[in-house]
Amino acid sequence: MDTKEHYQEALGAMNEEGASLTVIERNTTILSNILIANLEVLRVNPHYDSKGKLSSVDVWLLWQPLGFEEDGYHHSHLTRIVDWVGDDVSLTLTDDKERVHNFELLLIETESEAIRERLNWKKQLPPDYEDIRDELRQHFTRMADEWAEPDVADELEEAEAVGDRSP
Repeated sequence: MDTKEHYQEALGAMNEEGASLTVIERNTTILSNILIANLEVLRVNPHYDSKGKLSSVDVWLLWQPLGFEEDGYHHSHLTRIVDWVGDDVSLTLTDDKERVHNFELLLIETESEAIRERLNWKKQLPPDYEDIRDELRQHFTRMADEWAEPDVADELEEAEAVGDRSP
């Protein structure tokens, strides 16, 4: 479970059928029932222990609510996920600030109104929607790469401190 493709595939149903998001910080709900337009894994940094065993994975996730295309930079959110638990119906992701992001697949039995809202949104997308998404993806991928680079520098510094010259 250390590839970008693996994590993106885990988001497949939520991207196709829709999802809602609730964010909790310090036991307080700060966002609730946000309808999600897109979930995209932009970067994955696996971490291995001294024996080469996978010990943890950082995942940079771009999430965008319905309507993000109207002001993409302010309505798109890049989050560094350090804990990923769940399945294609319910995901609980914890970020590096200890905020919990609960993503729930929209189910016709319980969220028919949300599904209708998402379908209406999709019908009204502007002609340049994919261009907007591509521009935002490039922008936020650069941000994820810059965000991750201090981790690489820290790991190299730690390795040098103990006399290990391998990255």
